[in-house]
Amino acid sequence: MNLKALFLALLVVFTAAFAVAEDQSTVKMTDYGIYIRTKPTALIDAPNTQTGVVNDKMKYKFTERTLTVPGAVGTSFGYQWTFSAPAGTPPVEFSMRTIHPPTKNPKTGETATIDQYTKEYSPNTTMLRGFTFEEEWEIAPGKWTMQVYLGDKVILEKTFTVVVR
Repeated sequence: MNLKALFLALLVVFTAAFAVAEDQSTVKMTDYGIYIRTKPTALIDAPNTQTGVVNDKMKYKFTERTLTVPGAVGTSFGYQWTFSAPAGTPPVEFSMRTIHPPTKNPKTGETATIDQYTKEYSPNTTMLRGFTFEEEWEIAPGKWTMQVYLGDKVILEKTFTVVVR
């Protein structure tokens, strides 16, 4: 066997082994809708969001499975998801993106339609991808799409409709 053929054979073996290892990891949405939560005990720096931080480390419970969300201060909505992988898999960095109607932060004057941040998650845990209207200016009626990216690929997505009565 010449060197080129050996290289190609090894490349095929390594590619197949990588695909099998990759196929052992799964991402799954397990619940969605409106939830109640405790006060967050931590914040994550998130410079690509309008407030510059996102809430972290809180307890939550889904109370209604719906895609229609009342636009009111204190309303929390989103989805719960899991990232399962073989034991020993290191934490993985995911990007969280929310696409929403225009909102204007009165403190900064900045108007945005996309908020995004990254976070590392350990495999075999349950995560929350959510949003809470904490200020009146954050409420914008219309479509709110919450995405989870791995690299440049959307691996989870759910669109909610925020309504103001």
